[in-house]
Amino acid sequence: MAQYLKAASPLAPQAVAPWRFASLAQPTQVYFDTGLAAARLFPSMPTLTALGENAGYLRVGLRIGH
Repeated sequence: MAQYLKAASPLAPQAVAPWRFASLAQPTQVYFDTGLAAARLFPSMPTLTALGENAGYLRVGLRIGH
C-alpha cells in the first residue's frame, strides 16, 4: 500500500461538503450546537453569534437567506 501511495503521488484528496443550507427567499435564523472550543474561531467568522452554553455545548446563531 505504501508503495502504491508513493507511486500515485501527488494525491489530491477532495472534500465534499456533507450538507448545505437550501436557498431561502426570506432571511432565517438558524441555531446549532457545537463544542466549546469552536468559540475561539468566532473572530474569523463574524456571521456566527455565540448564544450561550448548555451541558458542555455552545449554542450558535447564524442568519441565512436574502
